[in-house]
Amino acid sequence: MVTDAPAWVFEELDKWMRSFFWAGKDKVHDGQCLVAWNSVCKPTWLGGLGVRNMQLQGLSLRVRWEWLRRTDPERPWQGLPMAVDKEARAVFDSLVHIEVGMGNRVLFWRDRWIHDFAVKDIAPYIYALVDTRTINHRTVEDGLQNDSWLHDISGVVNFGGHLQLLHLNLAISTVNRVPLAEDSFSWPADPSGGYTAKSTYLRLCSGTERVPYAACIWKSWALLKCKFFAWLAVQHRIWTSDRRARHGLQDAPSACY
Repeated sequence: MVTDAPAWVFEELDKWMRSFFWAGKDKVHDGQCLVAWNSVCKPTWLGGLGVRNMQLQGLSLRVRWEWLRRTDPERPWQGLPMAVDKEARAVFDSLVHIEVGMGNRVLFWRDRWIHDFAVKDIAPYIYALVDTRTINHRTVEDGLQNDSWLHDISGVVNFGGHLQLLHLNLAISTVNRVPLAEDSFSWPADPSGGYTAKSTYLRLCSGTERVPYAACIWKSWALLKCKFFAWLAVQHRIWTSDRRARHGLQDAPSACY
């Protein structure tokens, strides 16, 4: 089973990559690194150079195990006890789309099967009253049979909890379930509908605004070294006359470069 590497492994990898990228050596000092490595590792459409972020790439590959565990029951390692990768599971839960059929492969309390919402999103107080073992094993098929999911709730339910319980019951009743069909898992991040490491990585990189200059630089017919120079200029890392003046390296900015 693939697990997350220690933080120092990624730090060493980044150090070697950064040194080779900026100096072509195994070591580099700060003055040679013109742009922060995190900015370099962003996709080009987010203002970076598209160098892979090793930590995010490793996470996107670990998500594949969760995808196979949930979608491919014929794998020979299915059923064996495996360590829970909480980070990869959280990414999987946030990106997968589930269509409930029989419900024997969908977890009632943990999966996002209620119109792309999980029970903890709709009724967090009720979710907190269910023990961890039940959360990780109760399927939708078992839970909906004679409303047995209600028996999983232990403890005192206050007035707010009863309101959440009514809301949850109403949300469950609106799910279009086909009891004779197989449960369906799809990956909306990729056009094929199936998991890919590339689509997962790009989704993990998202969250910041697209930069307007990316297409102008990288879609042009200029030489690669010219594109790189333009990218450094946009990052304000070229020693132009106005920048030299700000640092006291010349008396006044010049109209010429």
